[in-house]
Amino acid sequence: MDALREYCFQLREHVANSERNLDSAQISLDAISSYEIIMKTKLLSEENLLKIMDSAKSRYLGSYYIGTSLVLALLKDFPRIEVAWRELADSSSAHERWVAISIVRDERIHYNFALELVKHAINDKSLKVRLFAIECIYIRDLSSLLPDLKKRAEVENNMKVLQSIEWVMSRMN
Repeated sequence: MDALREYCFQLREHVANSERNLDSAQISLDAISSYEIIMKTKLLSEENLLKIMDSAKSRYLGSYYIGTSLVLALLKDFPRIEVAWRELADSSSAHERWVAISIVRDERIHYNFALELVKHAINDKSLKVRLFAIECIYIRDLSSLLPDLKKRAEVENNMKVLQSIEWVMSRMN
């Protein structure tokens, strides 16, 4: 429990020393408190999950980093987080869909979950989400998605996305 207390103390201290926006600071602190409760009780309540998800999908950069770090720390122990993350990947908000794909670079996202998220995001309506998904194919070596990437190239209209697809295909074939 000492390691948990120390970790949460460090996170809170980081927020206190670096976060200038009070709304962002409160979102981060709520997420940290929820994480601490989850780790102490080994129970993931919807209320605590919501606070961490709110932090992860925040448009405030500090809250985003705190929230996604906590999601990644909890992911292997709480399958419910994958369900919430899939819901985020299907959000009507492009920002939230980007958040869902943004953590795929982290190796704590198991391969099959990364594959699922990226496959979904390749055809997203948001340019930012598509570009990030294409980058993730290369970073995570998701070579089984190359046929999907080739199909995307056939319908893609954006030159930046097409260049990114070409770059990944040339290095992974």
